[in-house]
Amino acid sequence: MKKKGFKKSYKNTLLYFHKNYITVENTNHSGRFADTIIMHDCEHPIMKEHAKICTKNGGDILEVGFGMGISAGYIQSGSIKSHTIIENHFQIADRAKDWAADKPNVTIIEGDWRDIYKEGKLKQYDGIFLDPNDISGSEQMFVNPQINITKPGCILTFYNGINRSDVHRGYKENENPEVLKIPGTEFKPFKWKQDTLFWGLHQGEIYFLPKKVF
Repeated sequence: MKKKGFKKSYKNTLLYFHKNYITVENTNHSGRFADTIIMHDCEHPIMKEHAKICTKNGGDILEVGFGMGISAGYIQSGSIKSHTIIENHFQIADRAKDWAADKPNVTIIEGDWRDIYKEGKLKQYDGIFLDPNDISGSEQMFVNPQINITKPGCILTFYNGINRSDVHRGYKENENPEVLKIPGTEFKPFKWKQDTLFWGLHQGEIYFLPKKVF
C-alpha cells in the first residue's frame, strides 16, 4: 500500500527504511515537509489473505508493487510455478532484487507497470496481485483484447483502500475512488486490527478483500 499526493514523482522520491515501516518526505497541509508512512508491517494479515487469493490456482503469478516484500513472501509460500514482480521505485527495486537472489522462480522487472504492459513484456498469469503506488487506470490491463495477461480462471486481487483525504480503510465496491472498476469483482469482509500509527484515524476493523475470477 502506498499513499498518494506527493509533489514529486513517487519513483524519484527518497524513501527511509525503518524497522517496521517505510516513510517518504512529503508536503503536509501547512506546506512543510514531514515524513509520511507509506508502508507498515501491520499489513501482514491482509497481505497474507491477498496472497492466498492470487495463488489459489498455483502456476504463474504476477505481483505489481513489492513494497516491504510482505505479500511477496506469502506468495512464495504457495505452490506456484513462477513469480513475476514489477517495481517502479529504484530503492525498493534494489531490495526486491536482493530478496529474489536465492529464488530461481522469481523475476524482478524494474519500471512502471503501464509501460511494461504496453510494451507487451508480460505473459499470461494464473493469479495477479496489484499493489502499485498508483492503481488508477489499472483496468486497462484487463479490458484490452490485444494484450491479454489473464489465463482462463485467473484470479485477480488488489490492495483496497485510499480515499482522497489520505485516510486509509477498506472500502466496499464504488465507495472508494481508488477501487478498480472491474465488473464481477467480489469483496469479502476481513477483520483486521489496524495500527493507528499507520492509519492515523481509526476506521473500524473491517477490510474488504477484492477478488475477480476471469
